[in-house]
Amino acid sequence: MMDSIDRVYINSKAKKTLGWRPKYDFIYALTSLSKGGSFRSQLAIDVGVNYYHDKAFSKGPYPVKEYPRPAWASDIICSEVAQ
Repeated sequence: MMDSIDRVYINSKAKKTLGWRPKYDFIYALTSLSKGGSFRSQLAIDVGVNYYHDKAFSKGPYPVKEYPRPAWASDIICSEVAQ
């Protein structure tokens, strides 16, 4: 299992406005991982990793600028769970 999740995209406006429901959501990823599968969609597996930079970065495949974490951010917990 992964130690952390590197990013989360909020899709609540698309769900509310368009009635869109993602097939590959957080619940899909957790279910797949619990069964020993991949958390990625078949398309993501087929496409693979795209290396956009000609060098490696210490924090991943892209440059990351470190910012101090605001004091108020330490208690934030994502309350919206896929339904």
